[in-house]
Amino acid sequence: MFRTIYAAAITAAFALPASGQERLSFLDLISPERILERVVQTGVMALRTQMDITYGDLAVNPAGGFVTLADLRIWPLPPWEDGGACLISARDLTVRTTPLDETDRFRLKLQLGGASATPECLPPDQRPMLDMLGLQQIVLPRLTIDANYLVGSAQADIHAYGQVAGFASVDLTAEFSYLWMDARDNPDEPVPVAYLSSARLTLENDGGWSSLRPMLPPSFIDPANAPQVLQGMIGAMLTEMNKGAGDAQAQGGADPGQLSPEQRDFMISAIKAWSDFLISPEKLVLETGLEPGADVYLDFESFARDPREVFAALRPRVATAPATAREMLPAALISAALQGSDLAPEERRQVGLALLSGRGAPRDIATGRTLLEPMAAAGDGIAALVLSEVLEPREPEQAYTWALIAGADGQPGATARLNRLEARLPLAEVLRLQEQANANVRHPPSALQQVSLMREQALARLSGDGAVRSYGIAAMWAMLAAAAGDREAADVLDEIDERVRRAGPEARAAWAEIEADASALAMQAWLERDLPARFGTAE
Repeated sequence: MFRTIYAAAITAAFALPASGQERLSFLDLISPERILERVVQTGVMALRTQMDITYGDLAVNPAGGFVTLADLRIWPLPPWEDGGACLISARDLTVRTTPLDETDRFRLKLQLGGASATPECLPPDQRPMLDMLGLQQIVLPRLTIDANYLVGSAQADIHAYGQVAGFASVDLTAEFSYLWMDARDNPDEPVPVAYLSSARLTLENDGGWSSLRPMLPPSFIDPANAPQVLQGMIGAMLTEMNKGAGDAQAQGGADPGQLSPEQRDFMISAIKAWSDFLISPEKLVLETGLEPGADVYLDFESFARDPREVFAALRPRVATAPATAREMLPAALISAALQGSDLAPEERRQVGLALLSGRGAPRDIATGRTLLEPMAAAGDGIAALVLSEVLEPREPEQAYTWALIAGADGQPGATARLNRLEARLPLAEVLRLQEQANANVRHPPSALQQVSLMREQALARLSGDGAVRSYGIAAMWAMLAAAAGDREAADVLDEIDERVRRAGPEARAAWAEIEADASALAMQAWLERDLPARFGTAE
């Protein structure tokens, strides 16, 4: 009897009835989705102790790394408003983190869509500004804050965007080639270590200029007088900043407030940009003037001591369009590529890279592939690397093929992509793609002259850096060098054997054929070239 009751209880626990005819198992109730839902709900209830919150729907996806609250309503109850008139609403709020299948990246992204706030959410002394700007309430069609960090390379991208409907939008982006903290001197207060690649702040007019213009001094908005006014204002501000950090003696008696060349360049760019904006008030862009690949170390202590150091390092510029606008390709060149016209190799590469990346032309992956794939197949490592990068999330097999070519050309990041793709592809498929890429291979006979040269061939083929990766060819060279007593070459064989051991039956069968061919080639070279006589020691 007891066993019967116990069995019935277990059955009921794992098959609980749900609404209608649906029945949920116990495992359904403790699924990651339901657990995450409860975590978010608990967080919302905790926030309700500080403000009133409601939402219409909650969607979670632990694998994809996102949570979405729909029809969100928040009554923050600020100290100046006790009537509950301050209401912040949003069509949806999405918080994204790193998907579970991406182990080398950390990401935190907050996105608000269709948001608005009533005037009562502002302090009373700031509300008249809304009337002056012609705004009845604050409407934010879109707000994005995104931080993306790659663990392996320590690269980081930071992006923030906000749009106030009927007024303006602000876009801030910063790209770092390296970003982390240094705690060697003081573990309790680590200092940032940042190498900046680029940074840009864009302010785009969305109707706010017509409201702001009447509030500005007439001389400041008069195209004839504005350059002189702006020059005096910026020059005085920079001079005062320099004097606060200047040392006349250290500068050989020069004026401590004297502007540096980089500060003068900034002032000239700001004057021109403002003059252009007065004629066509669309956008203003403040960005760094760093050349591609010329990353700069952000020495915050030096920046605090002397503002000239900031301008010397970052070379800031003001314009009415970002520098990337200058990368836009001529329409005639793009049209010629789309129509299949003959292009010079450099033009073909330029258009293909632009179409694949979406920088300089609207992204068109199909046409970009048509332009670049013949060049990549001929050994163009840059074209192959870009193709591999674009195709990695779409066609991993084809991406692996192009990464093989990019690695053989020595392109940075190609071998890392090969390793990453091999973690996704079956080993049998990897071996097939390697054989396909090495179909017309010619082995260098000169490498048979020294054991070290045979070892180098094995290592290059194993890594795919400087040669097309091939475990079969790597094994062939490693067999020869290991037979001559080289321990490092024997380690190459051990590494390949371990990869095969972890694979399935299909991969092991495919490798058995490849290994047999490699053994046959190694034995042929061993005997025909009489390598025992060359590398052996006479008794």
